[in-house]
Amino acid sequence: MSGPHRFAVLAAATLLVLATVSGPTMWRAPDDAAITGPYASLLAASTDLGPSRAADAQLTVTLSGAAPPGTLIGWADAHGLAV
Repeated sequence: MSGPHRFAVLAAATLLVLATVSGPTMWRAPDDAAITGPYASLLAASTDLGPSRAADAQLTVTLSGAAPPGTLIGWADAHGLAV
C-alpha cells in the first residue's frame, strides 16, 4: 500500500474509532439526567404509560434568544410538524 493510501486508511480508521468512542448522547447512562429543573422532577415522578394513541402531541421548549428558532423550525418542517 502506498503512502497516500496508507494515510487515508489510517485516517479513516482513526475517525471511526473516535466516532465510536464519543458516540451520540442517545446512549446515556440511566443516571445521566437529560433535563434538569422542575420538568426533571415532574418526569421523575411520572409513570411511563407507553406510546401515545393520540393523533397529536405537544412539546414545550425554552428558546435562548429572541431570534426565530430556524433550526427547530427546519427540523419540524422536515418531519411534518409545526412550531
